[in-house]
Amino acid sequence: MNRRTLFYKWTAVIAGLALCGCTAGAKRRHYAESAERAYQAGAYDEARIEYMNLLRVDPQNEHANAQLGAIWAEDGAPLRAGAFLLKALELAPDDNVTRRRLARVYLSIGRAEDARKEALTLLAKSPDDGETLVILVDASQKPQELAETEQQLAKYPNKQSPYFYLADRKSVV
Repeated sequence: MNRRTLFYKWTAVIAGLALCGCTAGAKRRHYAESAERAYQAGAYDEARIEYMNLLRVDPQNEHANAQLGAIWAEDGAPLRAGAFLLKALELAPDDNVTRRRLARVYLSIGRAEDARKEALTLLAKSPDDGETLVILVDASQKPQELAETEQQLAKYPNKQSPYFYLADRKSVV
């Protein structure tokens, strides 16, 4: 084999290896962009498929897990949503939006204690989070929980907020 043939063969091998390495990244980018476009357009079935494709090539993608959790929650499938939301929180524990969604899912499946835990975690980080305050009130059932919730209501900084009004009314009932 002459030098020129050997050079071309090695060039082809190196190019092939380089293309293989780019394929996973290109697929990841393609699925992520396609899923996001579909989600933004409200085509949730298509977005769900693309996010699942993305998870096949990148199972640790916290955004895909969070978005799938949101889609399943919107579709009224809280058990499916919960699995994706838990994985997203495992990958990105400081994601408050995902934590709030998970609290709502817990509340919808009757796991009030878990919903309270997530709500209290969120309120410790953001005491002015009105949506979470309402979730906390909805999840409070026992007298001790109600007393703790009243303390959270007292700490809430914006007493003129519709969330405060809604939470305050629910806690009285």
